[in-house]
Amino acid sequence: MMATSDCGLSKEKFLKQYLLTEVVSNVTTVGFSPKENKLATSGDDGTVRLWDYSGKQLQEFKTYEGRITQVTFSRDGKLLTTSSANYTTRLWNLSGQQVAEFTGHQGFVRSADFSPDGKLLATASEDKTAIVWRIRGLDELLHEGCDRLKDYLVTNPDEKEKLSVCP
Repeated sequence: MMATSDCGLSKEKFLKQYLLTEVVSNVTTVGFSPKENKLATSGDDGTVRLWDYSGKQLQEFKTYEGRITQVTFSRDGKLLTTSSANYTTRLWNLSGQQVAEFTGHQGFVRSADFSPDGKLLATASEDKTAIVWRIRGLDELLHEGCDRLKDYLVTNPDEKEKLSVCP
C-alpha cells in the first residue's frame, strides 16, 4: 500500500511534482505553514518558494545572496523567517516583503523558531549562541507611536482629530 499524506496526495506523487519543478538550486530547508496548505522551500540561491500541496508554485522571492539555512512559518502562518549563512535572520510576509532583520550572531544562523504566542523569535548560530528576539506587531508599534505623540497632541489639540489610530 502506498503512503499518503493528510492532504490526500501520495508521497511519491508530491515528490515527483516537486522535483520536476524545483530545479533552480539545491533545496536546503523546507517548512510547512501551520494554517494553510502551503509549503516553503529555500536553498543555495537565496530564494524562497511557496507551494501548495499539489506542487504548484504560488510565490517566489529572493531573500539573500547566498544559502538559506532555515525557513520557518510563524504560528499564525502569516509570516516566515529565513536564516542564512550571512549571520542574519529575516522576517517576511508571504508576499516577499521584508518585515524585519535580526543581526547579532557571529556565525551561520542555523535555526529559528517562534514562541507559541508569536511574540518571540529564538535563533541559534554556529557561534555557539542562541538569541531570543522580541517581535513587535503593528498594534504595538502604533501604540508606541501614539505614546510618543501625546506631548505634541497636548500642545496641538487640533491635530489629534486628524489621527484616527490614536485614542
